[in-house]
Amino acid sequence: MDLTNIAAVAGKPGLYRVIKPTRTGVILESIDDKRTRFAVGMNSRVSVLKEVAIYAYNAEGSVPLADVFRSMYQWQGEVPSPNASAQELTTFLAEILPDFDRDKVYPSDIKKIITWFNILAKYEPQLFSSEDKNQPTESFDK
Repeated sequence: MDLTNIAAVAGKPGLYRVIKPTRTGVILESIDDKRTRFAVGMNSRVSVLKEVAIYAYNAEGSVPLADVFRSMYQWQGEVPSPNASAQELTTFLAEILPDFDRDKVYPSDIKKIITWFNILAKYEPQLFSSEDKNQPTESFDK
């Protein structure tokens, strides 16, 4: 799963495709039906999903978000609504990722993960079907 060109912007809902870097920031396109493009400056907090991880009790101390999405996609049950109770969200993540750190991963984080997963499943389903690790990936420098 290649999340190299998918980003989240702090303070803005949804996910964005990285179009190209500029001298003063980066140009993004929303991942939805509108496909609106805009530029964000260096002062904006842009997080590329490939760099996002979930705290876990394992040797690395975290699990990449791509692995969490892959587990969610392969899971046989129903993914809960992001508006579900904190208990339901925590139970769901515990089934997907049993060793996640319950002290560091908050219900708001789980809501965001589910929201991002739903966006990707709806607008970018090819991310889940293309599991070939030998494909070259593109990256950009901030």
